[in-house]
Amino acid sequence: MTDPSGHDPTGYRPPPPGYQPPPPGGTPGPQGNHGMPPMQPVDPARSGAPRPGVIPLRPLGVGEILDGAVKTMTRYAVVMFGLTAILVTIGQVVATVAQLPTADIVLDPTTVDAGTEGMAGWVAGQLIAAVISGLVTIVLLGMLTTVVKSAVLGAGITIGETWTAARPHLLRILGLYLLGVVAGITLIGLVVGGFIAHWAIGLVALLVGLALVVWVGVLVSVSVPALVFEKTGVITAIRRSIELVRGTWWRVLGVLLLLMLIAFGISLIFLIPFGILGGIAGAVVDSTIPVLIVSAIGGILMSIVITPFSTAATSLLYVDLRMRKEGLDIELARASGVQPTP
Repeated sequence: MTDPSGHDPTGYRPPPPGYQPPPPGGTPGPQGNHGMPPMQPVDPARSGAPRPGVIPLRPLGVGEILDGAVKTMTRYAVVMFGLTAILVTIGQVVATVAQLPTADIVLDPTTVDAGTEGMAGWVAGQLIAAVISGLVTIVLLGMLTTVVKSAVLGAGITIGETWTAARPHLLRILGLYLLGVVAGITLIGLVVGGFIAHWAIGLVALLVGLALVVWVGVLVSVSVPALVFEKTGVITAIRRSIELVRGTWWRVLGVLLLLMLIAFGISLIFLIPFGILGGIAGAVVDSTIPVLIVSAIGGILMSIVITPFSTAATSLLYVDLRMRKEGLDIELARASGVQPTP
């Protein structure tokens, strides 16, 4: 999708210097925008905003971000759910198998002493599960974000095309992931060191650390979409995320908290019944292995729903920030072959 000048309009690149984006909310109605909240959704038909894909090409309200995420999941169901189901199932099966040999030894409350070998085996299983989960997450983030990129323009995409487009980004997403892991381990080490020195120092370090995690986490929350959409490197993606979120930090925090709340509600739908089933199965056969298996099935189903939704919503939040700050809606309209909103 390259124009005659060689520019790739779907690359979501920054606008030229000096660009002034249009005001959010589309064209004002007869009574103007006085008193209208900045996040108030505007009807596309009234605003005249083109809608080639899952969202209108103008700054979005929170409801429109959520609606766009759901539309992406339904219109691209085969790719979104299919990819997630395949990758999550593979990862969950490998992780569960790694934990099975020591499940009864460590998880059974009647076991008095799991022994050094039992605990070592359990820890090894947990590490394997964590590594597999991390790799699955990285691949899913890259591929699902690629699908959202097509969904915004209303373009079709297959699983094979998604893999081809996402594959070059996976190592860089891994880099983002590892940076987060290193930062987290460093912060935990500082907090633990503080508590070792004195409980008051540890408490202050804990509170400051939590505040820092929230602040930085919001600032870098759209790093993965920036990396995939703009085809950039790790550091540049982080910098782009900070640039986009700066000035709208509280709004982005609110959207992310809403997404977390929705994800938590969905997780309860799966965790409660599968937790009960796992407990019953474990009691019937007098083993903790059925608990692991049933929990794994529940985890797979939960991830198939939550992961596509969260990824799509976060990607659309990135697009919204670009449209608000950089006039991305004009570039997207041209890329999709529709007339931009005047």
